[in-house]
Amino acid sequence: MTNLEGVDNGDGTVTFTWENPEPRPGDTYGWKVPDPLEETRYVEVLEPTKTLDADPSGRTCIEVVVNRDGAPSFTPKAACVP
Repeated sequence: MTNLEGVDNGDGTVTFTWENPEPRPGDTYGWKVPDPLEETRYVEVLEPTKTLDADPSGRTCIEVVVNRDGAPSFTPKAACVP
């Protein structure tokens, strides 16, 4: 996965987008808000984009994986928007 970027929409939301450089039929994506204190699961999406409510702390982050053949990639990518 490449070009994981986030944009503050100015309306209290942040939109993250990314690219799958070697897409295959059936690929989906998993996303989650990283939290070192809590184990969270990835939520599946079909398109390489996700809009989140901006974190009140002022920093909104996401972690994304490619799901292929029923399993997530072993190298998640993360990005934050201040």
